[in-house]
Amino acid sequence: MLLVVLWLHAVFSKLRSLGASRAQMLRLSMNLSEIARGRHFIKRTGSKFALRTSGRNPNPGFSSVNESGVVIDLRRLNSVSLDGDDVLRAGTGSTWRQIYPFLDERQLSATGGRDSAVGVAGFLLGAFPNLHGTGADGVKNFEVVLADSTIINANAGSNPDLYRALKGGGSNFGTGIVTQLDIATYPLIKVQYTINLYNPSDYLNIIHATLQVQQAMETDPKIGLFTNFHSGFVAVGLLYADWADEQPKVFEPFTNLESLMTAVAPTTNGTLLSLAGAMAHLRSPQK
Repeated sequence: MLLVVLWLHAVFSKLRSLGASRAQMLRLSMNLSEIARGRHFIKRTGSKFALRTSGRNPNPGFSSVNESGVVIDLRRLNSVSLDGDDVLRAGTGSTWRQIYPFLDERQLSATGGRDSAVGVAGFLLGAFPNLHGTGADGVKNFEVVLADSTIINANAGSNPDLYRALKGGGSNFGTGIVTQLDIATYPLIKVQYTINLYNPSDYLNIIHATLQVQQAMETDPKIGLFTNFHSGFVAVGLLYADWADEQPKVFEPFTNLESLMTAVAPTTNGTLLSLAGAMAHLRSPQK
């Protein structure tokens, strides 16, 4: 089941600008030893610090600090590979823009963000519901640099308490710096999706339709929905984890609304890769 998100765009933009404060030092990390040295320096000096991959978290201080602190930028840790058991191994600096094409070519899928620009680590250290559970549920192993610069693995058999804590602990989890994630994959997920824009003046009916579809999600895990409120439009994604000749009737509360402005993405049978591509249109929708 996918999370129903009511996203107030104006608030998001304001928070994001607050979160992008200027740090005293920016450290671009290339490998584990550099991260370990940086973490040792921060511990020795007692400096404030923040971690950054894609930098999309809008909360103040989550991907930056003020002039007294250090930002460790992990974007260069962006390697992607697949082991013999079809477990995806992704550097913490990779994004879903890298992951989805890599898996799509191999007829595989993973639980990830619907926006391809979102960082892998930032998404998976949170918890977003999906057909195969939350994104964090799919992580098999975390490679972590601890505060004392020790490099360990956290999984069900090794450091299990840390493994559980990292699932939803957030991207600035205080115990250590996640540098690599091993992620479960699944046979390629077929997705039927429609992305519509509605007039925000009809917000009461839009919210009512959202609640109706959300109730149906309780009994059918293939149903997915997002409702994003912006200043000039409401973006609604109607998602179903299977292909069909017609759109499922469960979405009729939305298709029957008279406030429909346009379809950014008409009903399409695709994959997570094509859905992420369609989501890119929401960044600058046509009026």
